[in-house]
Amino acid sequence: MTAITVRDDTHWRDLRRAHIGASEVSSLFGLSPYLTEWQLWMMKSGRLPEPDLDDVAHIRAGRHFEPAISAYAQEKFGITLRKVRRYLSDDICTGMGASLDYEQIGTGSLIPTEIKWSVFGDGWEYEGDVITSAPEQYLIQVQQQIACAGARRAQVIAYISGDARRMIVDRREPIIDSLREQIAAFWTSIRAGKEPDPDF
Repeated sequence: MTAITVRDDTHWRDLRRAHIGASEVSSLFGLSPYLTEWQLWMMKSGRLPEPDLDDVAHIRAGRHFEPAISAYAQEKFGITLRKVRRYLSDDICTGMGASLDYEQIGTGSLIPTEIKWSVFGDGWEYEGDVITSAPEQYLIQVQQQIACAGARRAQVIAYISGDARRMIVDRREPIIDSLREQIAAFWTSIRAGKEPDPDF
């Protein structure tokens, strides 16, 4: 794991351009509802501008909701979360990175923590406070965070249908190996100028 202190927003955007981030990687598997592999390729190759994340409504809203969900989850689950202000780069796969929302501290090891919110709970299943199933793109995102953080597990805390619920996600080496293979192949295609089939 290489942890890079983020100096400012411009530095963070530069790091994002040089890496496939955890929130982007599901597009390489056809699982992202927001982004195709072709769109990602065009952005990372510099042929299309990356979107201004300040203009994305759910991301803009999340900046306000995430601190509140984090504070509530800490009280509800009896845990301590810390906001993360560094960028993580994988030591095995060049160009594979992750920005964490939070990390749980006080357990002897840092636990990457992804915060989500869903008004209606679409794509989520849960029993009480325990999330039993989450959208696939989030599970892939968390595996990449685990890899980049060198962690054994992570957690997803989601505000679903009016309450905070939690899922513990263990490290899955076959998934992480597949992520690294796909990301390495993606950057190889960038260097070779081999554009994937257009898909909007």
